[in-house]
Amino acid sequence: MDYSQILKDLEDATSFDLYRLTSALQDEMEYIERIKKVRSGLRIGQSITWFDSNTHQLVESKILKFNKTRCLVKNFIDGLKWNISYASINTEDKAV
Repeated sequence: MDYSQILKDLEDATSFDLYRLTSALQDEMEYIERIKKVRSGLRIGQSITWFDSNTHQLVESKILKFNKTRCLVKNFIDGLKWNISYASINTEDKAV
């Protein structure tokens, strides 16, 4: 996907439009079939990268535990544990 083009297309969107889009995207990310698809390719102890929406960067971590809608990981840099969305996991090794 061309994120630059998507952001350009959204420049004229109203705040209400963006809110509705956020809601629809959240529903898609929490759709159980999407979660199952991501989770099926993962294993406990696996090294992964995931997108941190606060820093807008990929974070290298190790999977510790699978939960129904989230995944517990341990960050390699600071050693902290994070409960992340399956949707945030970079399963296709895409550059950010």
